[in-house]
Amino acid sequence: MGNAFVPVVLIWLVLHLRSCASRSAEGLFVLLVMVAGSVLDSALIYFGVFVFQSDSLFIPLWLVAIWLSFALTINGCLAFLRSSIRLQMVAGMVLAPLSYIAGSSFGAVEFGYSTPVTFVILSVLWTMLLPSIYYLNQLIRAKYHVQQT
Repeated sequence: MGNAFVPVVLIWLVLHLRSCASRSAEGLFVLLVMVAGSVLDSALIYFGVFVFQSDSLFIPLWLVAIWLSFALTINGCLAFLRSSIRLQMVAGMVLAPLSYIAGSSFGAVEFGYSTPVTFVILSVLWTMLLPSIYYLNQLIRAKYHVQQT
């Protein structure tokens, strides 16, 4: 069922890139975030933090699509976080783990550890990850001479 979302995300990606000032910069950024996020979540499977119904050590396709969707929001509805690393850290520390817990409550993922332990693991990772994503965005936009909007 979750994979039915993938074509919608791909259409969103095409429409999004068509509206960007620099398709190269945005495309590179989105690709890097999607790959890095997919590798991170796959590592969390390997270390037993996440458990999915399949025995694969790689995340399901629908979760790759969520990473792609997330990357598409950084320069859009989440652009307001760009101005404050503290806000990025707090959002990463609290909101990102809550999204995984919500996914767990819907049966999309199981946790290999208790929910509080998983929350702490995700909080630590996302406190560093979200500011890193915004920093990567800044570097790519500077390399391609894209103005911040």
